[in-house]
Amino acid sequence: MSARNLIITLEEKNARIAFSGDTYSYREEIKSCHGAKWQFDTKTWAISSSGNSVSSLKKRFPLATYVGFNDDESAEDVVESLVPNISNEPSDSLSVSSLIFSIDAVLRKYFSIEQKVFGIIKNVKSYRGTRIYFDLHDPEKSDVAIRCVIWENQLNSILALEEQGFKLEDDLPVLLSATIAVNSKNANCSLQVKRFYPEYTKGKIAAERDKTNNRLKSEGLFNLNKQLTVTSIPKNLAVLTSKTGTVINDFLSSLSTANFGFNVSWYPIRVQGSDARSDVIKAIQFFNEDPEIDIILLFRGGGSSSDLSVFNAYEVAKAICLSKKPIFSAVGHEEDQSSAQDVSNKSFGVPKDIGHYLSRIIVDYRDAVLSLADKILIISTNYISEIESKTVNIVSLLRNISRYSVEKISNKLKSVSMLSNLGQLVVKNKEQDADNYLKRLFTSSEYLLNNSNEKLINVVSNFKITEIILKNTEQGIERFQHFFKAISPEVQLSRGFAIIRHKGKILTSGEDINSGDRIQVSLKNIELETIVENIKQKEGEYDES
Repeated sequence: MSARNLIITLEEKNARIAFSGDTYSYREEIKSCHGAKWQFDTKTWAISSSGNSVSSLKKRFPLATYVGFNDDESAEDVVESLVPNISNEPSDSLSVSSLIFSIDAVLRKYFSIEQKVFGIIKNVKSYRGTRIYFDLHDPEKSDVAIRCVIWENQLNSILALEEQGFKLEDDLPVLLSATIAVNSKNANCSLQVKRFYPEYTKGKIAAERDKTNNRLKSEGLFNLNKQLTVTSIPKNLAVLTSKTGTVINDFLSSLSTANFGFNVSWYPIRVQGSDARSDVIKAIQFFNEDPEIDIILLFRGGGSSSDLSVFNAYEVAKAICLSKKPIFSAVGHEEDQSSAQDVSNKSFGVPKDIGHYLSRIIVDYRDAVLSLADKILIISTNYISEIESKTVNIVSLLRNISRYSVEKISNKLKSVSMLSNLGQLVVKNKEQDADNYLKRLFTSSEYLLNNSNEKLINVVSNFKITEIILKNTEQGIERFQHFFKAISPEVQLSRGFAIIRHKGKILTSGEDINSGDRIQVSLKNIELETIVENIKQKEGEYDES
C-alpha cells in the first residue's frame, strides 16, 4: 500500500515512531506494525521503534514523508542504535520495558524476514472481522504453542486454504509464513501471519488417514468390527449424527420404504471441530452398553476436507474397531473416504444408502419367508400323496394274497369231498397234505401280514412326523405374520399414533416446520391435511447451540 500525505517521525527520546497526517486512510496498515497504539492526546498513531526499521517502513509506506531518520543508516543500524548498551558488569541493570525492547530488537534482527512455520491450529477466534487469533501447536508436542494473529490487511491470506476446501479451524495442520513480534507490555512472542500453503494441509490430511490405518493394522485392530455378525433382522438402530444436519431426514425417508417398524435411537453429536472426537467416542461407548441395539449408524453430510478430518483421527477409528456392536458409516459424499469408514463393519457413500440397505434386508426377508412357505406346501402335498399311494398298494396286495389263498383252499376241499369211500386212505393222505399246506399258507400269510403291519406303522409314523413338521411350519409362519403385523404402521396407527408428513417426507422433529406450512396427518381411518398455526418448543429437547 502506498502512503500519501502521511508523515512518519522517529522520536528517539520516547523510543517510538509517530504517524501523523492522513493516518485514517492507512490505519489498518499502521495497526499491523509492531506495538501500534493510538495516542489520544496528540490524535496520532505511534509504534515501538523496536523492530520497525527504516527499510521495513519504506517498503510499507514508500511515498510517506520521513522525519528524524538518517537515510544513510541501514535497518540493522537503526535497530542496534536503539538497543541499550548492556555490559557484562553485574551492577548494570535494565528496566522491564528496556529488557523487552532489547529482546524484540534482537529477534527482529535475526528474524528480519518471513519465517515458515508448521503446526496444528487451536483456539481460533475472530474479532469483528478485523483480525483473527489462534494458537499454533507443535505436531509432536501438543503442550508447546505460539500465539498467531492475522491482521485485517492480511485476511485474504486464508483464501488459498478456502479454495482448497479447508477452513481455518481447530485441529487443522498448516504451514504458514509469518514475521515474529514481541508484545511491548508483557514480552509475549507472537507470529504475524502473512500467507498459508494449502498443499501442505492437503498432504497432511491424506497422510493422517494412512497413518491411522497402518497403526490400527499393526495393533491387530483394523478388522475387528468387520468380523462382527449383523443380526438377520436389525430392528433396533442407534444413529450418531449432528442435531442440526438434514441427512437424518434423508436417512429416515429411505428407511420408511420397508414399511417396517424400526426402532431408531438418535444420539446428536458434533461431527466437526475439536469436540467431535470425544462426542463420537462417548456415543459409541453409550450404545455398546445397550443390549437392545443391533447396529450403530455413524454418518454426516458433505463438507470440506478439514470438516471431515475428525473421521481420520486414530482415537475415533480405534473406538469403532473396539465397538461390541457392528457400525455402519457414511461420511461426506461418495468420493470421500476416511479411516472411520475403512474400519467400519460396512461403509456407504451417503447416509440414505444405509436406509435403502436396511430396507432391502426386510423386503428380501419377507420374500424369503413367503417363498419358503410355498415350498413347504408343495413338498408336503407331494409327500402326503406318495404315502396315500403306497398305503393303497399295500392294502391291495394283502387283499389279492388272501383271495388267492382262500380260493386255493376251497378247491382242495372240493376235491376231497368228491372222493369215494374206497379212497378213504388216499383221502386221509390228502387231508394230511392239505393240513400241512394250510399251515404253511397261514404261516406265510402271518409273515406277510406282520410285514404289512410294520409298513403301516411306518406309514403312520411318517404321517405323524409330517404332521409335526407342518404344524411347526404353520406355527412359524403364524409367528412371522404376528411379528410383522404387530410392528406394522397400520397397527401403530390403531393404537392412537399418527404419521405426519411435510413435502412428502416423514417428520421426526419440528426443526423444518414453520407457521403457515401445510402438513399431512395419517390416522387409522383417515388422511388429514392441515395448516400449522402455532409452534411451541418442548422443554428438555436439544437446543441448536
